[in-house]
Amino acid sequence: MAEKKTTEKANKEEEVNEKTVSIRGIASDIYRKILQISSETGKTVGELTNEAYRKMVQTSSLVEKAAEKALEKKFKVADTIVENIGQITLNNDEIEKLYGNIGFRNIDKLELSGLSDINSYGKISFISNVKVLKLTKGTKKVNLLSKLNEVSQIVEEDLN
Repeated sequence: MAEKKTTEKANKEEEVNEKTVSIRGIASDIYRKILQISSETGKTVGELTNEAYRKMVQTSSLVEKAAEKALEKKFKVADTIVENIGQITLNNDEIEKLYGNIGFRNIDKLELSGLSDINSYGKISFISNVKVLKLTKGTKKVNLLSKLNEVSQIVEEDLN
């Protein structure tokens, strides 16, 4: 008897969570196919619709997660990552002496002074989510453009 009450309670809770919704613009051929599937499976159109929406939502979140992972992978191609800093200044010599590549992200103000050597440009894997990127006047910005993502402002000054 207790089991029957529990089942009835679950069914009532499920009914409360359900809502009658009218959806306009359903293509008639799609609706006919859903009616056919409903007849074949013994499920109501509502049940089939809920299943379809549930799968769509799950797929959407999976795609979103896959995109996030792809971006993470793109921006983790660095041996050293400098991140979550208000302000930092590095010069050509400091970048040259680093082992491997370096990436910068989530920085308010990043100053790269004296980037003259092509090796220094090659050592920078990415610069992402930087509010202000300060470069030495005359820096060849074209060498950095492919490495930038969400940089709000690029400023050139005499930083030497």
